[in-house]
Amino acid sequence: MRRRDFTKLALAGAAGTVAAPAVVQAQQTFNWKMTSFYGPNAAFYSTGPGSAKDLCSRIEAMSGGRIKIQFYGAGELIPKASTPCRRARSR
Repeated sequence: MRRRDFTKLALAGAAGTVAAPAVVQAQQTFNWKMTSFYGPNAAFYSTGPGSAKDLCSRIEAMSGGRIKIQFYGAGELIPKASTPCRRARSR
């Protein structure tokens, strides 16, 4: 009977050891950056319900603060996109 108890205890300990890294990894936080084609205060695209800033805050809330996304408007993080017509005229 002691052998069975020892086997159960050993299996439970092994299962706990295997599951421990998954729990530790799940608590890792991520900081991401998100850029937009529109300016930082463009109505409907950057601010307000259903906007990019709203999406960032919803993702942070749903992930329990583990995923944080910092929003950047056009030209804040990378240079603004130029239109093909402007490029063609400059040549």
